[in-house]
Amino acid sequence: MFVYITGPAGAGKSSVCAQLIQRGYESYDTDQRSATPSLDVLKERSRTSSVFLCGITTKDIEAGELFDKVFALATDKAALEHRLKTRAGTPWGKTPGHVRLILADRIRRAEFWRHGATVIDATQPLTIVVDQILKSL
Repeated sequence: MFVYITGPAGAGKSSVCAQLIQRGYESYDTDQRSATPSLDVLKERSRTSSVFLCGITTKDIEAGELFDKVFALATDKAALEHRLKTRAGTPWGKTPGHVRLILADRIRRAEFWRHGATVIDATQPLTIVVDQILKSL
């Protein structure tokens, strides 16, 4: 099964990816482009086991058609702003301009969720978020 996990910056995609890897699943974070095989390679691997791609693209609706299952991580505005202020590892989301773009993107992604993605409340603890994804496969 080829699984796509998406959501706005700060929603927890990279954390979900790391948790899936820790649990023994083949999972890739699109923020780590050099370590992510091509979509064709991942799709082929997904014929024999579950493969997860966690990330974001400007063409999420079109990309969603490549996957067997799509999950959208959703957060409320306050939780997203808090995560952006406190996350480590990237400067993206730290400036007021970035925050405005990310919050606007969060609203735009709601359109994608109406196209069949399973919405997961990403304000829950990480282990619960990952458990819900795995139970929904």
